[in-house]
Amino acid sequence: MLKIVLLCCVALIAFFDGWAAPVQSSMLPHLVDKEKLLKWNSMFNVTDQTIQIAAYPLGSFLIISWNATGLLWLSFSLFSLSLVFMQAIRINAHSSKTKQKQGLKEGWKLIWHYPRLRVLLVMEVLEGMAAGVWASAIVYVFVKEILNKNEAWWGYINSSFFVGTVLGGFLLLKISVEQEKSLYHIVTLGSLLSGFFTLLFGVMSASFLSLLLSFAIGIALQISATCSYTLTQTAVPLEKLSKVLSATLSVSYVTFGLSVLLLGAVASLNVTAAFLTAGGLIVISGCVGLFLRNYALAN
Repeated sequence: MLKIVLLCCVALIAFFDGWAAPVQSSMLPHLVDKEKLLKWNSMFNVTDQTIQIAAYPLGSFLIISWNATGLLWLSFSLFSLSLVFMQAIRINAHSSKTKQKQGLKEGWKLIWHYPRLRVLLVMEVLEGMAAGVWASAIVYVFVKEILNKNEAWWGYINSSFFVGTVLGGFLLLKISVEQEKSLYHIVTLGSLLSGFFTLLFGVMSASFLSLLLSFAIGIALQISATCSYTLTQTAVPLEKLSKVLSATLSVSYVTFGLSVLLLGAVASLNVTAAFLTAGGLIVISGCVGLFLRNYALAN
């Protein structure tokens, strides 16, 4: 019975996170000028990735030093503190009850209305179907069967990937990109590079090169994802942004779940084939963006 209650609690956490994520993401354009949006997105992503890098060893240390119950109470306290800070944010935004009731349906209509959003969504689906290859179980199999290393190398590869994402965010902080055309070209180039690096990762058996490629994939994916996110934020009126983000995030969750399932099945037969499939999907995503660039930038 207790296990069922815990599973229900986890499901509720995910359910409410599905509410909070698009709303939180749509707040930033209300708070900063459009020309500074890319830098602020980069700053938030760098902060998020840095916290994730620190959270793994810190969480392990705390659960050894304390216990699971103490760690859960700490998490609850941090969430509560976050809520207090969120309440201090004031945004001048208004929406009618009629619009609120339309919800996700209006988000899909908006995506269909804007060519740029349609192209970015197709790219998101393709890359989301590839993202499952980085699930812990698949990477662990790759480490054991291809690299012939112990489980510690699973941590090394994950760490190099996250460090790459942090560096990618810092690179975006240092450059100034304001034109939507330039942002779109960066998205396309980032997808092509990350797909190419993933293909190389799948066929490499040298452990050191795998770390370098994982690092490079993190850089390319972070730059591409942040620019794509910024393009989405600037594509629609601010009062409708949360609906668009709700629709795109729902697609991301579904495609990632399917990706883990399908690529996990492929990896059970041949783990190299799983990475080649993922790399191919990301390259196709970049090619879609490249060939449809005029269409996407027409709106």
